[in-house]
Amino acid sequence: MKTLLCACMFLVWAAGSLPAAETNAPDRLTEALELVGFTRADLGYRPKGYWTRYPLNPPHKLPFFDDLFAEPLRLPEFTRDMADCARDYLNLPKLFEIQPGWPASSANSLWRLALHLGVYCKLTGFRGWGPNLDPQLPDDNPLFWAAKQAYEAAGQKIRIVTFGAKADWPDPENEIRTQTTNLPPALERAVAHLLANVVDCWQWRQRALRNVSTADQQAVLALRGFHGHSTDGQDYPYAADDVVRALDEHSLYYAGLKAVQAAQDAARELSAFLASNTVPLTNLLVDFATFLGRVRLAGTGPDVHAADGCAVLVDLGGDDETLLAREFDRPVLVYNYPREVKAFYMKENPDDPRTVLNNDCLAPEGYGEIIGGSQREDDHDRLLARIREQGLDPEAYRWYLDLRRYGTFVHSGFGLGVERTVAWLCGLPHIRETIAFPRQIHRLYP
Repeated sequence: MKTLLCACMFLVWAAGSLPAAETNAPDRLTEALELVGFTRADLGYRPKGYWTRYPLNPPHKLPFFDDLFAEPLRLPEFTRDMADCARDYLNLPKLFEIQPGWPASSANSLWRLALHLGVYCKLTGFRGWGPNLDPQLPDDNPLFWAAKQAYEAAGQKIRIVTFGAKADWPDPENEIRTQTTNLPPALERAVAHLLANVVDCWQWRQRALRNVSTADQQAVLALRGFHGHSTDGQDYPYAADDVVRALDEHSLYYAGLKAVQAAQDAARELSAFLASNTVPLTNLLVDFATFLGRVRLAGTGPDVHAADGCAVLVDLGGDDETLLAREFDRPVLVYNYPREVKAFYMKENPDDPRTVLNNDCLAPEGYGEIIGGSQREDDHDRLLARIREQGLDPEAYRWYLDLRRYGTFVHSGFGLGVERTVAWLCGLPHIRETIAFPRQIHRLYP
């Protein structure tokens, strides 16, 4: 039986790799099967009800599993279809692509990717609804309006009244109005659109969970994986099965698809704002709470976020080097970076201890750093202190410390990023197109 199974697997692979047969060309697969007394119809298995150990109707089984189990020759075709979806939809130009004459909301490559590779692989007969994200924002204070929608969706009021008068504290209405008053209008509308769309997603998520008890939701969220929970009946996370049976999967996946579309819309709208913005945003920070989670908007400074449970988190800084490189039409050199954002081995600047002695070359047109160099720390004790300061294990760098302990000299080093340099020279949209060899999920080396 094992020999037959291995032979079948090899034949399935061979069928998927052979070129299309000509009209009168011999059918090599059929000939090979006949040699061992089989036909194409003998490949695969159709589950039988008397297979007592076969999972006939578990709630977690994918709808295509039984059919591909029965028709393994369709596996290459099935796999190619999924790969075609990833190739067609998962590329940077299509994230912002809009068909001529269509509205901006027509850019939905991530929606289609999630639909074909996610939803259609899990559900059959999925409701054929579009994203339908169209929040009608007011002209004045749109972000405050969106925050109010978040409060009301959770059954709460943004204006708190006690004893017949507006409460002095807490006062979310005044806090949110104050923080959102002087934002650039285009930026405020972009974040307001995103928050309003998040509210829409949350409402569909609530519809999906309408038949699931709060106790079961909390029990499932408390799980950190199923491994070890069902060992020979010692434990059984029954809440997970209860949730699956009560869950409205169509509404839940629709909420997820809406969230994917909301993210793509926000990326397009925020990118357009950044491309035309002339207002300094280094110290921008908006941070307020809603009952769906915090809303946090940070500018282009070196921000570090420690907020938990965010409904919306937008950081306009991203890669600050890339943003800086967009302002020039030729390579630019940047030196003496803040020490907090650089590696431990870079030497501290004696004239300004807040910085290090480094020099990076940034390519124009937003490609960012292509060459990075710095003077290395040659003092053993200072180097050890920096390693500990960054929370690293000194034992892992003992060999590097030995280079200082047993004698060194003042020196520097630099490196050139070949792939990023090639991307800049060739005008390619993504660095992955310049990698010399393909990377796979289980393989990183040639």
